[in-house]
Amino acid sequence: MKSHYTFNLRDVSKVFQGICATSAVSIEDSGTLTRLWVHESLRVFADRLTDDADRNWFFDLAKGLTEKHFKEKFSKVFARLDANKNGDVSPGELRRLMFGDFMVPGADPKVYVEVVEYQRLFQVVTDYLGDFNATSKKPMQLVLFLFALEHVCRICRIISQPGGHALLV
Repeated sequence: MKSHYTFNLRDVSKVFQGICATSAVSIEDSGTLTRLWVHESLRVFADRLTDDADRNWFFDLAKGLTEKHFKEKFSKVFARLDANKNGDVSPGELRRLMFGDFMVPGADPKVYVEVVEYQRLFQVVTDYLGDFNATSKKPMQLVLFLFALEHVCRICRIISQPGGHALLV
């Protein structure tokens, strides 16, 4: 670990805070809970890592802990993310693991669920952007692509948490 990485118990609590943002209805099976735990760990810890070696180390750690404590094969739990269908999920493929509480516009209460349909995610975010542009004096002409949608999910996750904040560069 690099000396500029500082983690504390507050970070661990953020993982559990993210897990508690779901409801029993949105956790379909043990695989969903496992993916949620990995997702929250990635958002809290791995998103702060600065180089590929550290991100690969974290990926290997998450993979090992998943198999050790959840007693499930990592490749099986994350099989739908295996884009090249080689039976092994890579750190790059794990980037497509997303959760959000905005997939059902106007839902009350909001439900934090796994995003499995990327076309639907694109449509929902496009609709939100259209609503914003219709009411704003300064409309945003954004091009949405998968990397941008990943960041939208991350930002929504952060600002929906109590005391959530982020520095966007």
